[in-house]
Amino acid sequence: MDMTPRFGMVLDVIRQAGFQDFEEMIVAYYTSHFEWGSVPAMLQCVSRNRRLKAMLRELQRSSSQWPRWEARGLHESFSEATILLCLNEMQRMSQAPVVRPSQGETANLITGLEWLLRDQGCNSQNYSRTTNKWNSSAQVEAAPDSMPHLWALLTELIGVQSLYCDRIVRIVLAIILYARRVQ
Repeated sequence: MDMTPRFGMVLDVIRQAGFQDFEEMIVAYYTSHFEWGSVPAMLQCVSRNRRLKAMLRELQRSSSQWPRWEARGLHESFSEATILLCLNEMQRMSQAPVVRPSQGETANLITGLEWLLRDQGCNSQNYSRTTNKWNSSAQVEAAPDSMPHLWALLTELIGVQSLYCDRIVRIVLAIILYARRVQ
């Protein structure tokens, strides 16, 4: 079935209702406060609760078939939304008073995690006995380019201002990739 005439009619009605475009109407629908008990209020509630998740999932799935430049905005939006959700959760959790470790303690913790990864066989071929340093796999090293969304998420969660941000991101990525491989 050709969708062109159907959407032509829908877009005409949207403009007649005073919206500039489809997206403005959708945003207004999901963000408006309708009169309690009205049909729009009830449908909005059901849509927010049950249908929105499926719609967003379908948009994400379908976007893999779009030209890359068309899908970029959707993917960036999902990444930004994910980052904000996680940062808000972390902010709520970090309200409790905590003793902050010194830089030396942080460096020791990172080194300890790198040793733990080596001892557990995660990228053990990348441990240099001569320098006593753990070198992450090529897959982890390529992460900023090959996994830009995951890299951005982890970087934001860890804190881009952190002195050890890149090292911690690489450790977390190595753990995640290792865990997925051994499932």
